[in-house]
Amino acid sequence: MFLISVENQTGVVMNYSHRVYGKDQSKAVMDWFNANGHKMESTLMSFKQFPKAKEFK
Repeated sequence: MFLISVENQTGVVMNYSHRVYGKDQSKAVMDWFNANGHKMESTLMSFKQFPKAKEFK
């Protein structure tokens, strides 16, 4: 999932990645996305300001 913003002539891109391994990866990704996608999108879109990179550890 990506969140892209341009404020005060500064661009910011956030990328949330969820990896899946094993057989039938497409189904596993879609299952995860259907269960979690809306929550992740809401979380990303709710940021009032972007966190500093060190806050993502």
